[in-house]
Amino acid sequence: MRMLLQQCRNTIKRFLLPKTALAAPYRPLVPKMPPGGDIVEVVDISQDSAQAMMAARALQGHINRSGAKIYVHAVQSEKDWITDTAHFGGRTVTHLPLRDEKNPGLKTLLRQYQQVVKEYELYDTAKEWTFNLAMIKAGLADGLPVDAALRDDLLSTFAEKPIVDYSGIGSDRISGYTWAIEHLLPETQKEIVFLLGLRSSDWHYAPWMLYDYATACRAFLFHLDWMKPDERTLIQRILAQYAPRTPLMGYSGDCGDCFSPIASLNGLYGFAADYFPNASFWSSFPTRYGLRQERGRALQVTGGKVYVALYTSDGDNLSFNHRDLPKWLKDPAARYMPQGYSIDPILVELAPPLIEWAYQHLHSAIELTGGPSGLGYPDGGISDEQYDRWLQDNAFYMAQAGLTTAQMWNMGDCTSARVRQYLLSQPDIKGVFLDHHDGTNTYKLYKKQIAQNSSLIAAYPNDLKDRLSKVQAKPDAPTFVGYQTRADSITPTILKQLVDELHTAFPGKYVFLTPRDYLETLLMYETDKFSSTLAS
Repeated sequence: MRMLLQQCRNTIKRFLLPKTALAAPYRPLVPKMPPGGDIVEVVDISQDSAQAMMAARALQGHINRSGAKIYVHAVQSEKDWITDTAHFGGRTVTHLPLRDEKNPGLKTLLRQYQQVVKEYELYDTAKEWTFNLAMIKAGLADGLPVDAALRDDLLSTFAEKPIVDYSGIGSDRISGYTWAIEHLLPETQKEIVFLLGLRSSDWHYAPWMLYDYATACRAFLFHLDWMKPDERTLIQRILAQYAPRTPLMGYSGDCGDCFSPIASLNGLYGFAADYFPNASFWSSFPTRYGLRQERGRALQVTGGKVYVALYTSDGDNLSFNHRDLPKWLKDPAARYMPQGYSIDPILVELAPPLIEWAYQHLHSAIELTGGPSGLGYPDGGISDEQYDRWLQDNAFYMAQAGLTTAQMWNMGDCTSARVRQYLLSQPDIKGVFLDHHDGTNTYKLYKKQIAQNSSLIAAYPNDLKDRLSKVQAKPDAPTFVGYQTRADSITPTILKQLVDELHTAFPGKYVFLTPRDYLETLLMYETDKFSSTLAS
């Protein structure tokens, strides 16, 4: 184990600066759980029902609130992180044995920690809002959220506990959450709030995973539709109870990316994290500020060539950082295919081992970039005051995560005032790639920084190949283009195959660069061009 840890240190030596006593501008944005001991107890909940999985995660939050020592896994990516982090940095990992029974994961955890659960909170899945009422109360009262079937299953195995029935509260979302605002919201902690619940399309077989963090934080949860006026009014009423900068974590099962305006238009920071598991465990690790990546390197450019920057993203989705980023960085082709991979800088506080692992796997062809704008996902409709406050926080977290390029959404094209403000607020940022898809890759130079309009979001490999093949090289000048690729469809292996085909069809035409090298190259080209103009 010591040899493995030393190898990891040697691997990251040129990427990580010594740990420094850097202070955040305010308190940490996300709640931190207290560290546990040297032993981590791991529980497999993959054989449990959806209701039992969510209950197990709630119980995990209760336990980890007083010292993070429980880690659960339902999918392969959760299991992989145990070995990827070398058993959580060399801690003793104990896999609790399961019995041959219904819902073995939850029951194993309950046998070990029966004393933690004080009562059962009953909900009705047919009235999906009652699930959140039960989950909120579970966090407040160290309870366990159960539906009738799970309650009966547990009572057949364990001693009886008091049952508080939320299954009949409210006839619809409006009445249910109105009751919750009046009776539960005042009791919850206000450091964080969650947009979570039973998404009708898939909760039965793919339940969301963030519930351990919600109960650990004793927080409020809601699942309302921003696009419906009466539900929007309730959302605004809820979020008015929280100070600016408060994290809103989860996702919208109703309107998807409306998650962004739900957070930012109400002064909060949104973090898409519906499938981010074990946050009550990961947040217990020491915050990791002061990360640094390689500096960009400028290339001498020539006419007749097309210089390409590729950057993959699934938004600022923390679930993507947990589930998919490791797959891409482990892909052997990643070291041969220059590309940027989006990552949310809040990981320096929320899950330090995950971002440190990413740093261990950096390579000259691999760059970590800021997701939509960097910290969270601000909506273009936010006020100037909110935007100014966000710029300060974003600059801090981008710097601490070592991110010097970013993808920026919803803030206009490369000439917009907000793009200019963004760059001025972060002198270490070399440039941003914007979602203004004008098809020309227009860019603007801001002294020593670049803002460039992306051509498109290329969703599928053939789409990207077709677009690239149609880019016309100029015989007397270089051409610069940037593309965002979809992380769920274009893996490094697929991308390398596509690029190899382009090189075969158009020999010598394309030069692929990481975003940082691309921006340094473009900056040098523009600077030289300007100098030549002055000289003439």
